Amino acid sequence: MNNLDLLQVYNFNLKKCRLGEKYDGGYVLAELDGEYDCYISAGIANEESFSRDFINKYNMNECNSYGFDGTINNYPCNYTKKISFIKKNINSFNDDDNSNLSFLTDKYNNIFLKMDIEGGEYTWLLSIDETQLNKFKQIIIEFHGITDDGWGCNYNDKVKCLQKLATTHYIIHAHGNNYAKITNNIPDVIELTCINKKIFNSEPKLNSRSLPIINLDFPNNSDADDINLTFYPFYVFNPLETYNTKYGLITLYTNDVYVGGEFKQEKYWDEDTILKLCEFIDPNRNILEIGGHCGTSSIAYSSVLNDKQKIYVYEPQKNMYNLLVQNINQNNLQNKIIPNNLGVFCYEGNGKMNNIDLDGGSGIVEKRYNEENNLQCNFAGIGLGDDGENINLTIIDNMKLDNIGYIHCDAQGSENFIFSNGIETIKKYRPVILYENIEFYGTYLYDNICKSYPNYKEESKFDIKKYCMEQLNYSKFIDRFNGGIDTLLIP
Repeated sequence: MNNLDLLQVYNFNLKKCRLGEKYDGGYVLAELDGEYDCYISAGIANEESFSRDFINKYNMNECNSYGFDGTINNYPCNYTKKISFIKKNINSFNDDDNSNLSFLTDKYNNIFLKMDIEGGEYTWLLSIDETQLNKFKQIIIEFHGITDDGWGCNYNDKVKCLQKLATTHYIIHAHGNNYAKITNNIPDVIELTCINKKIFNSEPKLNSRSLPIINLDFPNNSDADDINLTFYPFYVFNPLETYNTKYGLITLYTNDVYVGGEFKQEKYWDEDTILKLCEFIDPNRNILEIGGHCGTSSIAYSSVLNDKQKIYVYEPQKNMYNLLVQNINQNNLQNKIIPNNLGVFCYEGNGKMNNIDLDGGSGIVEKRYNEENNLQCNFAGIGLGDDGENINLTIIDNMKLDNIGYIHCDAQGSENFIFSNGIETIKKYRPVILYENIEFYGTYLYDNICKSYPNYKEESKFDIKKYCMEQLNYSKFIDRFNGGIDTLLIP
C-alpha cells in the first residue's frame, strides 16, 4: 500500500477502553470529556454488544440512538432495546432503502459513529462534506480492502476517503482484522478509532505504544493470532511513553521491563501493596523515599498526605531522576514531592552505580538508556557498583529532615549500609519503615555492593529490624509484606 502516512496513528494520553465482546464485535474507543448527543451504529447483522455497552455507559436511549442495516429485518433486541432501528443501508443518497445520515448530521453536533458496512464506507465518505464530517466527535470505522481495488471501490477513491477523514479527525487507535489477508504487513481490513481534531489544542505526537495493546485489543478470530501493528505508520519508536492513571500522568521508558510492563497492561505498578501501605502512613507527617525511580510510589503516596506534608525522594540515576522530575511537574506536585539526585549510602561523597542490569536482562545499563533502548532493562533494579554511572552519595542523618513518619527504602541491596547511618533520624522520629529484605530475594545485589565497597564491612552487617525491635522497642514487624520481599517495621 502507498500513502501510508494516511494511516498514521497519533498519541492519545487519556484513557482508552474496550466496549463490546472480547473478540469480534468489540472495539477500542477514547474516553473523552463531555457527552454525545447522538449514537449511530451502521452495520448490525446479528452482533451489537458494542452498542449495548456504549448506550449503557453514556446513558443513551432510543430517542438519540440509531441502528442502520438494510440486510436484516429486525434489530437483535437481546443486546439492547434502547435504540431506534432503521432498516436502511448507508449510502450516498436517501430513499426507502438507503440513508446518507444527513437527517442526523443536520440535527446533532456531537455524534459517535460505529461503522462496519462491508465496503459501503467508501461511498458514504466520498459523498459527505467536511461540515457534516465535523459533526462526529468520535468515529470507529472498519475499512475493507484498504490495500487494493477490492470491496467495490478502486484504490484511488479509498485514498480520497482517508484524506477527507484526515482533514477533520486524528486516528488514535488501529487494529487489524485477522479474518482478512495481510499485504506487505498491512491488514486488508482494519478498524480505526478517530477523534475530531477540535478535541486537541495542538497536533499530537505519533503513537509510540505497541499495537495491539495487551488486555485491550483481542483478535477478531479467536483461533488465530492478533495482527502486529508495531511499525510505521501505526507506531513510531519513542524511548518514553506516558500513561494516564488514576493517580496522574506517569511517563516511563518504554523498555523498562517490570514497572513498564504493569502500565502496558493498564495497571499501576504494585498498586495493591501501595494501598495496603497507605493504611500505615500518618497523613500529618512527612515521607522519606530512598530509591524513587520515576516516582510511581511517591505520586500515589502524595494523595494520602495533608497539604503541608512533603515527600523527600532520593534517586541516584540521572536519567531516572530527570523522569522523576518530569512526572512531578506534569502532575503539579512540585510543592508536595521534593526530588534529590543523590544516592543514599553509609557515607557522603562519590560513588558509582553498577553498569550491568543484574536484576533484569543482564544488559549494559548505559546502552539500554541509549543505543540499545529497543532492548529491555530493569531500571528500577540497578544497584550500586564500581563500573557504572558516577553519582553523589549522602546519608540519612545528614539530610536534616523533619517529622519523618514513614521511610520507604528500595535500594537494591544497599539497605543495611543505608540504615547504619540513619539511626539518629530513626531514633528521633520513630517512623514506620518499609525496606527490601535481602533474606527474601537473594543476596546477589548485596554481594555485588559488598565487593564494590569493601571498606564498609561493619555497615554491611547492620540489621535495621533487630535495631528497631530490640533497641527502639518497635511494636511489630511484618516480613514478606503483602506476599512480597519487603519487611515492614511498625513503632
